[in-house]
Amino acid sequence: MVRDWSYYGWKLGLPLTLIVLMAYGAQFIPSSAVAQQIGLGTTAMLTLIAYMLTLNSTLPRISYLTLADRFFVGSAVLVFLGLMKAVTTLAVGQGPKAVLIDRISWWGRWLYPAALIVNVLIAFYA
Repeated sequence: MVRDWSYYGWKLGLPLTLIVLMAYGAQFIPSSAVAQQIGLGTTAMLTLIAYMLTLNSTLPRISYLTLADRFFVGSAVLVFLGLMKAVTTLAVGQGPKAVLIDRISWWGRWLYPAALIVNVLIAFYA
């Protein structure tokens, strides 16, 4: 017997990846637009929570972490990091340390997609 994973890939993986990429958008918003960064990060986090609650009612209740659960946890961490980048911009970006925020954004533009790939590899291939 072989499980057809394509249903869960499309139903769970694609929307979750889009939510993570939505949080990734905060890396491209200028540090002067803090309100937009916070709004995007908060929206991504709330969307993720709503999506997780919706899927919880459709997935079977089991006592161990599945591949999908590991992907969810990694995605939640990535979305949270996107929100924390926005909060850091608010806390630090208003003074002489604004250069630090630009550096964080630059690194985030490269590390965030790499972290998404690592999340997929850990969740499904580790």
